[in-house]
Amino acid sequence: MAAPLVNPHGHLIGSRTRDEVERVLARADAEAGSGRRRRFLQGVSAACAWALGRTPAGPVTGAPAGPDGPGVGAMTAEVDAAVVQLEVAGAALPGGARDFVQGAHDALAWLCGYSDDRP
Repeated sequence: MAAPLVNPHGHLIGSRTRDEVERVLARADAEAGSGRRRRFLQGVSAACAWALGRTPAGPVTGAPAGPDGPGVGAMTAEVDAAVVQLEVAGAALPGGARDFVQGAHDALAWLCGYSDDRP
């Protein structure tokens, strides 16, 4: 098994502290949820794990994070891709996929400082 990617950019992940992101990730992973809520939380978890450099591919586009994890530009691109999917393809997305993308969007928007609403 490959070692997880580590984000070396200090304690800030986007505009949030590493501790804040870790808490959101832990809460999303701990809250089981069901149905739509579960898929939403999976999107939050995927976005936070990627932002922390623990997974190699973006949650929406699958874009590579690079060896040091994603930077703010890559996270912003994921937010933009999520917006496109939700607004353009939203009705065509199956419910579970839409909920996952919404969770990833909300987490990434919060990480980038576009929203103060913690997912």
